[in-house]
Amino acid sequence: MAVQPGTKVNDTSYSRLARAVISAAWAAAALGIFACVLLLPTYARLLNANYQRDCLEADLACAEQLLQAQEKMITTGESDEVLTQRLARSQLGLLPRSELVAIDPTAPRPAPPAIFTPPPAAYPAAPPPWIIAMGDRLTRAPLRRALMLLAAGALFAAMLLYGRGPTSKSRT
Repeated sequence: MAVQPGTKVNDTSYSRLARAVISAAWAAAALGIFACVLLLPTYARLLNANYQRDCLEADLACAEQLLQAQEKMITTGESDEVLTQRLARSQLGLLPRSELVAIDPTAPRPAPPAIFTPPPAAYPAAPPPWIIAMGDRLTRAPLRRALMLLAAGALFAAMLLYGRGPTSKSRT
């Protein structure tokens, strides 16, 4: 059946689907803004706290290695005469009278014998700086208020778009 002049084509299935998709996009954007405003500052603080905890654990593991090595040196130093002499030379500068030592002032001082220097602590990867920066920015009240109003407006626009739609009736 052909369309008669003076009548409108009532293609409501396409317009309803288009309105539904557009309003779902607006609602998703609004809920995304709500989620960022409410959750991102807390998530940034959590990431920062976890990073600091992991750094402290790495420092603690390094200190424990150093403690174990020093305890081992103390226990072996009591019975090892050669180690005791080498420590006396390097730490206290005590030398036997029969030896002459030439010291080069430009040379770096060697590490004392049997003293353990632990490798540098392996720190974990830092959290992404943009998350920390956004979390700090979103704690400001004016920005939070503005984003909440923007999200409420987007949600309101989504409700209006998916409302009743066009109410014009076709003539028959």
